[in-house]
Amino acid sequence: MIELGKPCIRGVHITADDVREYPASGMSESEVLADFPYFTREDIKACRAFIADRNTIDFFRQMEGKP
Repeated sequence: MIELGKPCIRGVHITADDVREYPASGMSESEVLADFPYFTREDIKACRAFIADRNTIDFFRQMEGKP
């Protein structure tokens, strides 16, 4: 699912970037799952994998001088 050009958790309008920010703000995975009962651990894992892949692609694009 895409929301404003950003990938979202399946079936909800919360982006992968939003999910990445929750632990950065101090929330544990258990707290995220408690606050968002429709999330699964697999959803969080998929967001982390997506962000890691995107960051790797961005890194290599920068190394090649591409936007």
